[in-house]
Amino acid sequence: MNDFLKRFIEHSLFAATFMVLLKIVGVWVALLATKTDFALESAAQVFTYITVQSTQQVTQITTFADAFFVVALILAGITVLVKTTYFNDLTRHPRVLVKVIHYNLTGWLEDGQGMYPKLFAWGTFLWLATVLVIRDYMTAGIPIALPFGMGTFAVLYTYQVFRFLDTHISDMISYLYGTKRKIT
Repeated sequence: MNDFLKRFIEHSLFAATFMVLLKIVGVWVALLATKTDFALESAAQVFTYITVQSTQQVTQITTFADAFFVVALILAGITVLVKTTYFNDLTRHPRVLVKVIHYNLTGWLEDGQGMYPKLFAWGTFLWLATVLVIRDYMTAGIPIALPFGMGTFAVLYTYQVFRFLDTHISDMISYLYGTKRKIT
């Protein structure tokens, strides 16, 4: 359990850093895309924030920034899912192993100890991102498609992780009792 927590915290720190950087880059890209005039102001010499002229500009910038944020997180989530679940399910599908070796992707294979902390950490932060996008929908008035898309992906990601976990546990139990059969 100690090793699991260490790896979970490690992957959580990476996911959290990735999310913060995505938010910052998203706002920067949104400011450039909308060509909005802005000013940087500091409060109590601790916090610096961006000011724009109207609430309409805030909504427009938030929409662009959240769209960038959602798309990048969905791509990152898909990458994590593919890398950890599909490439590590080689016992069921030997053809996948042949393709992984053929395309020289053996570096993407992970052991069972590292994949679950990564899957759960990214799942946690995908749900946190969903809450953040819903908050922006409620406060800044961004389109409903962004929180709906992020929430749908978080649900699908969670479903895939638990489906993989169920399959993995079933395989372990069948190996214990000797009931594992060859899949045709």
